[in-house]
Amino acid sequence: MAPATTVPMPAPLALATRAPNRILAWPRFDQPGDLAALFALLGPSILSRPDVCLCLRCDPALDGAPAAVARALEAALAQATGGSPPACELLLVDDALDERGWTSLGAAVTATVALPSSGEPARRARLNGLPHAMCASAGELWRAIGGGPAPAPIVTAIVSTYKAAGFLRGCLDDLLAQTLYSAGQLEIVVIDSGSPENEGELVRAAQAQHARIVYLRTERETIYGAWNRGVALARGRYLTNANTDDRHRADALEILARHLDQRPEIAVVAAGQLVTQQPNETFARNSARQHFSWPPTITVDELLGRCVVGPQPMWRRALHDRWGLFDDRFTVAGDYEFWLRVARSGERFDRLPEILGLYYQNPAGLENASPRTVDETQRVRAMYSMYAPFAPQRRAATAR
Repeated sequence: MAPATTVPMPAPLALATRAPNRILAWPRFDQPGDLAALFALLGPSILSRPDVCLCLRCDPALDGAPAAVARALEAALAQATGGSPPACELLLVDDALDERGWTSLGAAVTATVALPSSGEPARRARLNGLPHAMCASAGELWRAIGGGPAPAPIVTAIVSTYKAAGFLRGCLDDLLAQTLYSAGQLEIVVIDSGSPENEGELVRAAQAQHARIVYLRTERETIYGAWNRGVALARGRYLTNANTDDRHRADALEILARHLDQRPEIAVVAAGQLVTQQPNETFARNSARQHFSWPPTITVDELLGRCVVGPQPMWRRALHDRWGLFDDRFTVAGDYEFWLRVARSGERFDRLPEILGLYYQNPAGLENASPRTVDETQRVRAMYSMYAPFAPQRRAATAR
């Protein structure tokens, strides 16, 4: 990162030659939340572009000495990028510019970031005179600087929601906190299956700050119908289902994706989960006293006994090109049928020994509350084994 410098009055006229894309922002340095909002909006994809010059106003009377402001910016940037130095250029622009100075600066700027403090009357008066629209989301900003299509993510997390507003905010926060999302390599696809609750409002609020969230509302359909829509929308080469009431370790999706990167012969990878009885806990802070007792390997024989893949697998999107989509005629066991279909076709599964997730044993959840669970599980097993004895498919758990 180039050293931050205070730019004197003549500098706005010269900004046009410094970089093809200039992003102007007015963060409140005395309010860290404004800095966090700025870098969350910019995202790693923009911060990693060397053709971007980030211009931030600095008023020494309000913000402190430029050197202190630069240190605050560097600390915020380091947190936003996980310690990796951004490739974009950083300029501190003296806020004591007269009207002519701001007009000149505006002519040299490609995009302006809308932050909470941008609504202050004095700043709004300045912004209204600039010749370009303000951007309130990373997607708008990406398009404004001529980024073209956003870089394809590595992983797509598919979220199906119906009457799950009480869990969805926590689900989105969980995914947005993933290290893979911070690295610009995770997208979130939310399928709202005609829910009567306010999931749409929750997703749109998150979309205002985060570019890589896709939202689609449909008529009421099975969870597997929703997952199939997610598969069709997904841009990631790896897919995972993110149940609204389950949570992940912060690096879970990064670890699973890395395993698939390193092991091209593996089609599906899964790990372990803690089991909690309390809703909306996080992996970092939970009351779980049990974890699932999964077998160390995932084979056809193991799958015929029970669905040992677990609730948070990651799989290659190409599997759907080879073996089809989820059977949306099922309401509970469509994933179980798909895993058996894939395993019986010779694809390899792998189990990581780590515990990477938190499973909420939701008494009202589809798996536990549906009267179809036993019937559908029996039907699936009959499709792939005419001789294996049937047993109810309850996931085993053991003490932590």
